[in-house]
Amino acid sequence: KVQWFNAVQQGDLSAIKRLAPHYLGSRNIQGLTALHIAAQANNIEVAKIVAKRESRMLTSSHYSALMIAAECGFVELVDLLAPLESKLLIKNTSALSLAAFNNHFQCVKILCQHEPQEIINAFCQARSKKHFETTNYLQQQMRSCEQTDDSLMEEESDELFMLLDQEDTIPIQIDIDKYTQKIDELTAQMDVLNKNLTDSNQMLQQAVSLLKEEQSEVSSLQKQLQTKEKRVLLIQDSNIKIEQHLQKAQKENLQLKEQISGLDEKCITLQQKLLKANQHQRLQIDDYSKQFISYQKQTELLKTEIQQQQQTLENKNAQINEMEQLTDQYIQEAYANKEEAKMYKKQISELEEQIIDYQCQNDKLQQMGGQMAENLQKLMEEQQQSKQVQRQYESQMGESMFADKPVEEVLEMLENRMPSNNLRTVIQKLRS
Repeated sequence: KVQWFNAVQQGDLSAIKRLAPHYLGSRNIQGLTALHIAAQANNIEVAKIVAKRESRMLTSSHYSALMIAAECGFVELVDLLAPLESKLLIKNTSALSLAAFNNHFQCVKILCQHEPQEIINAFCQARSKKHFETTNYLQQQMRSCEQTDDSLMEEESDELFMLLDQEDTIPIQIDIDKYTQKIDELTAQMDVLNKNLTDSNQMLQQAVSLLKEEQSEVSSLQKQLQTKEKRVLLIQDSNIKIEQHLQKAQKENLQLKEQISGLDEKCITLQQKLLKANQHQRLQIDDYSKQFISYQKQTELLKTEIQQQQQTLENKNAQINEMEQLTDQYIQEAYANKEEAKMYKKQISELEEQIIDYQCQNDKLQQMGGQMAENLQKLMEEQQQSKQVQRQYESQMGESMFADKPVEEVLEMLENRMPSNNLRTVIQKLRS
């Protein structure tokens, strides 16, 4: 049995045909037959196999398979089951009234042919839910039924309004006059509705014309939108290009920042090197100043020696003058005494040799004094140049004239500004 209902749910036709002789007419736990399950699933092939055997069987809620199909709006199933299960009125409910209530128009058309006794009830159900197309069709069916033979109407009127209690079905005769008055009222209302429909049709025509105009406007707006979309695409392309340029600019900016940071590091290293060079040069200047002081002391000593030698020269000149005077006296006396003159001549020649020796010594002392004076002048000039270089370094370091310049240019500027050989050697060491 489980296999049977599984095959029905899955639509396995071979299994259904194989198990049908054994399980046709059986129910599952919910009280449903195979036809009920096929109606719920809108499975026509399964319904064709089991319809003849399981038709007119009700569910636990007193629904037939046709009612299930009509309520769901399954047109093919309604067409298949209507000849088998029509004219079933259960708890004042029929397949036609369910189809009208749920506004399944095609199902209503099929069921009106098989359940004409339920047209009035179906009309009331459709009108209560304001399904205008269905109510109009059912009204036309009611008018066509009024034009048929009275005998048919009498036979059908007995079957029209059958109400079923929960346990048994008890037919109740309804006062036809009341329903005819209701029908007249309904027809009057339908005439009003038809007029309203004509008015609404005119309104619809106007609305259609307006819609056409709006459609033309919409087409123009669509064209404008297309042009604007093209413009937007162009703007987006330009934005993409601008973003690419911005990205390139950002990359270049980052590279420049890196270069600037590298230059800053170079400047810092240069400043450190310059500070070291300045300190070294100050030490050299201190050494030069010490040497200059020592030279000054030496020059003073030389000056004192020169003065002493000049005094000795003056003394010797005085002696020479005295000797010349003596020579003059000796010459005068030589005329008096030739022999003494010879002796005096020897003494004079010896004195002349001594004088020549003294003159040579004087010349050497004068040369040494000139060299010492030249050395003093050079030392004074070097001291002034070193002071000027120190002032230039201090001004250059204060004004940061070497900022944002390469190392080679700074060293060349320093080399051009430093005339002394010692400072040039320092620059060469820095360069190396």
